[in-house]
Amino acid sequence: MRPRTTGLLALATLLVGLALILDQRDIAVSGTDTLLQVPPSAVTSIRIERPGESLLLRKEASIWKIVEPIDAFADTARVEVLLETLANPGELRPIELADENEAAFGLDPPLATLRLATIHQELASIRLGRKTPLGERAYLQRGDGSKTLVASSDIPFAANRGFEDLRRRQVFTEALDPTEIQLRRTGLPEIVLRATGQDWQMLKPYSAKASTSSVKLWIRAVRGLEAKSFFDEPAAVDLAAYGFAPAPLEIVWKSAGRTHRIWVGGPNLRAGDDEIWIRTDQFPTLYSVPRSEVAAIDLTPETIRDKSLIRLSPVDIEKLTLSQRSEPDILLERRGDQWLANKARAETIRVESYLAMTLALAGAQTLSTAGGAEHFGLDQPDIVVTFSGKDGETLARFLIASFGEAEVINREGSALVYTITSEQRRALEKSVADFR
Repeated sequence: MRPRTTGLLALATLLVGLALILDQRDIAVSGTDTLLQVPPSAVTSIRIERPGESLLLRKEASIWKIVEPIDAFADTARVEVLLETLANPGELRPIELADENEAAFGLDPPLATLRLATIHQELASIRLGRKTPLGERAYLQRGDGSKTLVASSDIPFAANRGFEDLRRRQVFTEALDPTEIQLRRTGLPEIVLRATGQDWQMLKPYSAKASTSSVKLWIRAVRGLEAKSFFDEPAAVDLAAYGFAPAPLEIVWKSAGRTHRIWVGGPNLRAGDDEIWIRTDQFPTLYSVPRSEVAAIDLTPETIRDKSLIRLSPVDIEKLTLSQRSEPDILLERRGDQWLANKARAETIRVESYLAMTLALAGAQTLSTAGGAEHFGLDQPDIVVTFSGKDGETLARFLIASFGEAEVINREGSALVYTITSEQRRALEKSVADFR
């Protein structure tokens, strides 16, 4: 072996030995394995000082907010992980060396200094150092810095966070369910939706029942908006340049006496037209959100309108008659827990599946609200589905026909005519064998 190679190996061995000595010499287990003298829920303020950056967070009504360097919502989940990691850091081992050198441990200057407080007191500060040469450990100091501690490297990983790390990317953070929603577009009628118990009613541009499931999906889409990037504290000229003078869409969200607004602006051209600028009345910030997410919150009266045909429960139905042009009628009758199909025993699961599907039918698009079903060929329907009650009375009747390239449906006696999909029509078409 060459002398130079032998020397390098000896030097490497020496360095490893020194690292082990540095990591293990005069180590004793700490009596209190925590860096937080209070429960995490009691902390109301966190200041994180890093080279070139100082970040201040405050908790307001269980919500963490960033107040320095600018106002913004914090990512509460990450803040809670930070506090839980400090409260339960695992084993803390103090190192007591006579000639301790803070710079050698990455503590002069530290990677970050944490200053936490409760509503009543300031807590001991925590200084985060570098990782140890060996093992998943890191150095830190608590309080006056008289001792250097060796702890899990999870601590600096969770706690050495800056503004961009802890900033919440969710655009809208109102946790309460809305009781009224308004959508305003330039040059188009205003849409107003109001909660009525568990359901929703559309008040403008016309009065109609709204689809509760569609409204819930819309609310979820608003809450799910997340920014890819931000533009903080825009001036008036910036708002105009980014499509907010006026905004093409304004959403007013009313909930429990509070009112919040969301404005949807123009495209973020720096993102290749794939993102849209959004702002709220909560902070002076523009959020760049993927266009696909914005499309999900751009409602029209037609998309939100309730297009269900009837509101009956399967237990209300004693008989179902399926009439198809040029085919014999199919009569499905309930007999206790069993069903008959044209007087012969049927497979209960098949009949009940078909019954549930027909009762849940809803239109895809509204074609008419003024009657005149005959205009759509519904005076000579291709399919008729009749629901009968326990006394033989007709509860409802669906009429289905083809109109040009569309399939249309009407509940007999209603002025509403809807389109349905070709898949819905095919699901209605059955033979008696399908139920046996």
